[in-house]
Amino acid sequence: MARTDVSPAEATTARRAPGALAAAGVLLALLVAGGETIRGFAAALCIGVVVGTYSSLYVASNVLVLMKVSREDLLVPAREGEPDRP
Repeated sequence: MARTDVSPAEATTARRAPGALAAAGVLLALLVAGGETIRGFAAALCIGVVVGTYSSLYVASNVLVLMKVSREDLLVPAREGEPDRP
């Protein structure tokens, strides 16, 4: 059963962290095992993953808190005539 008391910051972390780790693993493999031609490209992408993850986890989450965005604000409203979701 899914938790219903998850804050937007926790939800962002739960979505972003596994993807960032997977991308970082592939990019680190390219950086180490890739040839000289691909090394600079892989290094630039590694920096991008780190900066993007930092932005998603720390900057965007704090902006949501400052804007007083709640979980209910992010839910899709129910259509008329449909039963409430559990």
